[in-house]
Amino acid sequence: MHTRRLMRWRDRLSIATLLALLMLLVAPVASARVDVVVLPERGITTDLKQRAGVLPVTPALDPDPSRLMGLGGFSVFDPALDASAGRMLLSLQVQADEVDGSHVLRVPRRFFQQFDIFILTPDGELRTASLSLGDVRGAQRVGREFAVPFPARVGEPTRIVMLVETAQGSLRPVQLSIQDAEGFARRASGTTLVLGLVFGILLGLVFHNLMLYLSLRRRGHLLYVVAMLSLLLVLGIDSGLLQDHVLPEALLPHEPRIYVLLVASLLVTASLFFQVFVDSPRHLPRLDPWIGRLRWPLAVLGLVQLVLPATYFVAAAVGVQALSSLMLLLLLWAAALASHRGIFEGKVFLLAWSLLVASNLARTLLTLDLIEGSWLIEHLFYIGAVLEAAILAMGLSFRVRELRHGHDEALRKHSAARQLANIDPLTGAYNRRFLEHHLDALVAGKPGAGSSPGMVMIDLDDFKHINDTHGHVAGDEVLRELVRRCQQVLREDDVLCRLGGDEFVVVLRDSREADAVEVARRLHEKITRAPFVVDGCVVEVSASVGVVPRLEGAKSGGDPVEVLRWADAALYRAKGLGRNCIAVYGGDDMPGASPPTVR
Repeated sequence: MHTRRLMRWRDRLSIATLLALLMLLVAPVASARVDVVVLPERGITTDLKQRAGVLPVTPALDPDPSRLMGLGGFSVFDPALDASAGRMLLSLQVQADEVDGSHVLRVPRRFFQQFDIFILTPDGELRTASLSLGDVRGAQRVGREFAVPFPARVGEPTRIVMLVETAQGSLRPVQLSIQDAEGFARRASGTTLVLGLVFGILLGLVFHNLMLYLSLRRRGHLLYVVAMLSLLLVLGIDSGLLQDHVLPEALLPHEPRIYVLLVASLLVTASLFFQVFVDSPRHLPRLDPWIGRLRWPLAVLGLVQLVLPATYFVAAAVGVQALSSLMLLLLLWAAALASHRGIFEGKVFLLAWSLLVASNLARTLLTLDLIEGSWLIEHLFYIGAVLEAAILAMGLSFRVRELRHGHDEALRKHSAARQLANIDPLTGAYNRRFLEHHLDALVAGKPGAGSSPGMVMIDLDDFKHINDTHGHVAGDEVLRELVRRCQQVLREDDVLCRLGGDEFVVVLRDSREADAVEVARRLHEKITRAPFVVDGCVVEVSASVGVVPRLEGAKSGGDPVEVLRWADAALYRAKGLGRNCIAVYGGDDMPGASPPTVR
């Protein structure tokens, strides 16, 4: 009995030993299967993280690259690492399918605490790169991606080892793909073109509103420029353009702090713009003070984090993020409230920033791997920024249009008021006030060679008899008809004025003596040849006309009012000679002149 028990235990032990040996033999085979990735000549190989071998990093691990490349013991990727993972080593072995070529390892840009890449080529060359926060080396930034080039050959594996530690404490932010170099170059060109369009549009909007500010001196345009410049800088850091082309080498290690500062400045300037654009002190008197109270700690913390020790930076960055989120929610709430109250600017701001926030939310969900990634989702924030800037610019342009409309309306009313002050309300001719100003300007001017202004004065004969016989309404209609007839004769530059009652003056802008008399003759004929018809009644009208053919005497230093006396003298001469005739003035103070003459 005892012997049979010993034999059973011996058999069990033998079976267990055999199973253990089989597991040891199978494990390397399984590891080899997940490590080898065959790359096509053209196209993209995705989901490489799930095909990589993984190995937790222990304190005893030697970080020397040559030692890391020789490490074994990598296990198959466990999806649980997307939920929780410390520092990890990821290993890939790749080789070309049919043709040797150049490829690119693509990694979406995230804030990696550590992401060191070691590539052992088939030639034995060890290449290194870093995607760590503030320490990007050996990699190209292309929009929202890091790109690390490497060669691949047929049948000769290239080994890629990555030392990764994320701020989230998991491997969820890590996404790996490989593309052929030529295809990636085309993709990079398209991304660069899109980013160029984005930054070009934003810079154009900034420049346009800067010009409007310099022209109109409106604070809204200046704060728009400042806010959009902050947004441009945030996008510049986000896209890598600032790091690659603007920031000096000494500032690159401080990229996280610069980014936090720019985010804070964006919300600070946006809040200032909101207050001016929506006029929140007037429309939102209870909510407006809270915007200012929240802005100060956000601005101070954004600046202070620049000089804090590294041990406190993460806490300060989280504080800035929290205050920025509060400010964003407050601005959206204030814009929604203003919109609800029918304020147009509130609707514009709410629409613009809702688009920006929605695009940024999509980016956040993508970072957390809660939605499936794509080029559009990765760059949606840039599209949202352009839409936000464009909508706000259109809102400002609408305000400018309203201001210009109001200004034009004020000018129109002012012009109408001036016109009413200078126009005789009964006949539509100019009044005596305008005539005096016109003569002042005319007499002060320099006449052309061989010509000078002239004047014709018209007075209706026995106009009182017309009023007494037909009534004042008919008399008024006679005066209006007289003006209409005179305007049919006069030239464009001639000015017809009503001195008062039935007395009118025509200022001939440019005339010779014969011309002035001819104009007076045609006016007299137009007035007297056909009778006036008023309310079916025929009214016979005659007129006396006085002519001053030249105003040189007044222009040599005389009083413009004196010209009216000359015309009046000629008119009364016509009246004294029997009325319904024309008299030409030629006073003794005019060299070579003759006494008033009847024509």
